[in-house]
Amino acid sequence: MSCDSWIDITTASQLCQVARQVFMRKLERFTYRQVPNPNGGRGGFKYEIALDSLPKEAQERYWENVRLAQAVEAAKPKRGRPSKAAIRKAEAEAEEVKANEEYLAAPNWQKNAVDNRLYIVEQTMQLGQKGIEQWLLEHGEDVSVSTVYRWRKAYLLGGKNALFTGYGNRKGESIIPDDVFEVFMSCYMTEGKVSTRAAYLAAIGHLRKNYQCDKLPSLQAFEYRCRREIDESARYFARYGQSAWNRKYGRSITRDYSKITCGECVFSDHMQLDLMVSLPDGTTCRPWLTAWSDFKSRKILGWDLHAAAPNSDHIFTSFRSMAANFGLPGTIYIDNGKDYRCKDFAGGRVRCDVDEKYTTSLMSDLGIEVHYALPYNAQSKNIERRFRDFHNYFERMLEGYTGSTIPKRPEVLKKQLKTGKILPLEQASQLLNQFITEILNKMPFGKGAIFANLSPNELWQADNPVLRRADPKSLAVFCQRSSRLVTIGRNGVKDPDLDAVYWAEEFVSMKGKRVYLRRDLSNYAEAWVYGTNDELICLAKLAESIHPLAADEVSKETLKERTAQKRREIKAVKAAAKVPTIAAADKMNLLQAGVAALNQERGWEEKPQNNVITVQRTPLDDRVRQMEELRREATTNTPIYPILTPPVKPKKKIYLTRTQRDLDQNKGGN
Repeated sequence: MSCDSWIDITTASQLCQVARQVFMRKLERFTYRQVPNPNGGRGGFKYEIALDSLPKEAQERYWENVRLAQAVEAAKPKRGRPSKAAIRKAEAEAEEVKANEEYLAAPNWQKNAVDNRLYIVEQTMQLGQKGIEQWLLEHGEDVSVSTVYRWRKAYLLGGKNALFTGYGNRKGESIIPDDVFEVFMSCYMTEGKVSTRAAYLAAIGHLRKNYQCDKLPSLQAFEYRCRREIDESARYFARYGQSAWNRKYGRSITRDYSKITCGECVFSDHMQLDLMVSLPDGTTCRPWLTAWSDFKSRKILGWDLHAAAPNSDHIFTSFRSMAANFGLPGTIYIDNGKDYRCKDFAGGRVRCDVDEKYTTSLMSDLGIEVHYALPYNAQSKNIERRFRDFHNYFERMLEGYTGSTIPKRPEVLKKQLKTGKILPLEQASQLLNQFITEILNKMPFGKGAIFANLSPNELWQADNPVLRRADPKSLAVFCQRSSRLVTIGRNGVKDPDLDAVYWAEEFVSMKGKRVYLRRDLSNYAEAWVYGTNDELICLAKLAESIHPLAADEVSKETLKERTAQKRREIKAVKAAAKVPTIAAADKMNLLQAGVAALNQERGWEEKPQNNVITVQRTPLDDRVRQMEELRREATTNTPIYPILTPPVKPKKKIYLTRTQRDLDQNKGGN
């Protein structure tokens, strides 16, 4: 078994007793080389496998075949015409070699069955019926005497290969017609994840419609043919899609960690903890974690636990913590979310002008290269693996654990929420700090990891990276949140994100100018104002609102300060707007002269006109004439309208008795 022995792919797959396609997929497990192919094809090259890289059983089969081939070759006569005995001997040896090849090519379960039958036949060859029964009983073989006689006869006529079982003789055949199986596959191999029974019903419906058959194929027949013809990877791809297939079966890219040092590249992402905590206002929530992890050592360098949904403020806070303790990285590998792609942090993903990018991008100011992860691809960020450690070693240990899904939610959670036995956010943050610094960063990786039995802190200390630090004050300014470009208005600068107004004395003479603000994340009461050319203008303070009645001392002082600011502003504006006064009559005369000058320049002069006047009669003319006549008659004391006398209503007669009333009514009737 020399290392110089090389065999082709087909022979190697036969020796390993696997299909050629399966062997090609596992090619990297063996030692192989490319050699010129004299027959052409496949680019003029073919693969050869080193014999000593195959399993031990495959090597034994190879050398057994070589030995038998040499025996057949030695049995051939060297000179002249071979004798009949030599021919019969050579044919017998050739048949033995062929039989042995069939035996070696058989699967293990088939060879085990042949060996067991051959052992029984050899042990009972000289025994009669009663002797065979006694031997079978003593050795616990569950075989009848007639079966032993049948095996003995087959062995004497055809050798040990005649003892093969009948299983697998119809391998590759199927009672299912191809077009019926295609109907089954067209239903089953879809991302709708159709069950095998539903696909089976559609297939037998097609079968009954197009074929005459007394017995329908079983569901297991369809499932067996599907497993035999379509491998598991292809079935998973068709039913779950490319993304799910890539996570389970896709080939991963091996990274060479020796070519990078700790602290050179960092990852960042958000994760919502499966943990319920209480807030100061009495409400509960599942907090979010924004973290930065080193690419090589996977050491958690900076983090921020917050109740609100993740945004750029939390990214700035965690980044500032990392930069202050472990220096600035050369490259960051961040998520593709819009909070990471904001212009004031990473400059945005859309390409923009250099001036604007350097004005608003923190990463550009610090000389850090930015890379974005592929959308919806957790495999491209190794920090996702560290988040699983948070789930296994931190969240499960605390009260208020919610489970990753609703079916996995603990039953005790409802009672904990009702009784208030969950951690406050502040305490959860303290425990998280302890977990990261004292447990996670010091915990050695498992045996299957690249850096087995080494902790992140050990890897960091072994590399001993050079820390690239920024001045703390400069870093504080860099980590200030930048606003969009805004215009200085009458009340100062209004931040559209915070709906807050900032004011400075310098704004008096700068109204209408475009600027942007930089604010400290922990103190929004003041903001540094920069021009579009990245020039620092001034420090503006938040214009606080005051109580409508200025009831308390604080409101009074604030009102007094605001009033003084307004007076100073008015005084400055008056000084800039002071002009000579002109009397009102003089202004009108000047306006009149100005209009006359414009008309004179146009060459127009107003002239008297003799217009023709026509009178238009209307229906009201007659009414007006009647009104005039009534006025003239009114001078003679004649009433304009006739006097109408209202009718006198007769009084109702009152009767003392009913008889009087009836008599009176009878008279009236007559």
